[in-house]
Amino acid sequence: MNINEIKEIVPGDCEIDFASFEKLGENPKANSKITYRYTCAGNFKHDKTVILKGPLLEKDLKVMFSNLFDGEKFITEQVGLPRIAPTIDSDEYDEELDHDCHHFLEISLTLEDADMDLKAKTFADRFRAISKESDWDFSSYCVNPRPLVLYSA
Repeated sequence: MNINEIKEIVPGDCEIDFASFEKLGENPKANSKITYRYTCAGNFKHDKTVILKGPLLEKDLKVMFSNLFDGEKFITEQVGLPRIAPTIDSDEYDEELDHDCHHFLEISLTLEDADMDLKAKTFADRFRAISKESDWDFSSYCVNPRPLVLYSA
């Protein structure tokens, strides 16, 4: 894996466990562990970790990071991850604060069992299908179909 090439395109707060990719990259039993975050406009943070079937490859990381909205955000439903953000019909939804954007916190390879049926290759292919920022579909998942610009504290 070309670590320097990947480091150049890793978004903001995301950590890549390069040691796990070096150690497990060729292991057929390796799975992909992804931790991602939802931060509402009120700066409340909620994290989730999932383990996908199979390893993400260098080319997968490159396409994922290259196709993020605003260089760091994604919509979980479009890439197959469970949503953390409140849904429009939930009691927790706040039209003033909530939106659809999530972002990566950590990506690694692991020998832990997958906890989703989603394959890492399928996950990466969903990012491949989003070839430009306008392919992110905000209108399908929120009341206010406009992307929210998030600011880190």
